[in-house]
Amino acid sequence: FLSHSWRDDPPSKWQRMKEFQAEFAETHPDGAEPKCWLDKACIDQASDINQSLKVLPLFLLFSQSFVVFAGQSYTKRLWCVLELYCFVVVRPQLDGLVLRPFADDWATEPALASKALMTRFDKFDANQAKCFLDEDRHHLLAMIEAGYGSISAFNRKLRDVVKKINKSAVFTASLPSKSAVQPESEGPSTLAVATATDALDRG
Repeated sequence: FLSHSWRDDPPSKWQRMKEFQAEFAETHPDGAEPKCWLDKACIDQASDINQSLKVLPLFLLFSQSFVVFAGQSYTKRLWCVLELYCFVVVRPQLDGLVLRPFADDWATEPALASKALMTRFDKFDANQAKCFLDEDRHHLLAMIEAGYGSISAFNRKLRDVVKKINKSAVFTASLPSKSAVQPESEGPSTLAVATATDALDRG
């Protein structure tokens, strides 16, 4: 599952994606290419937002990895933050989560880009986050407010989630090797899917 903002610098993001592809190839000697879920290609852009929200937990849970390519606009996009938050809620051990922050200058040291990303998350305010469609933004904010009682409560919850990420090794986590991939027949349980859906219902 690739999580990213379309507003981030394309060359910098593409460089990080190529690095991801190269690392994947190193852990798969047979030369297999990663099969990626990408929003623009995998979601009907003309569909009802409610339908997209209902299937999001399934996409997240059936993905081997959740790879975040986060540039300067990532924390300003409401859909991006919702994807990340939902993943952490349903997979609290952060298994499969890989954060690949970058600056507009792709050559910027990863450690500096990581620190900058954490600073942006620390200042995150859902009220200031945007969506491509304003109606999506209003719908998501209403859902968050209904689930948490207020936007500020959600902001605090998200910061707690980010602190947990910051304490883990997800910035440098390597991709699992082919031998570590679960057989295709072993998908997430019904309980896991229900938990993910409930997380979205609660915001």
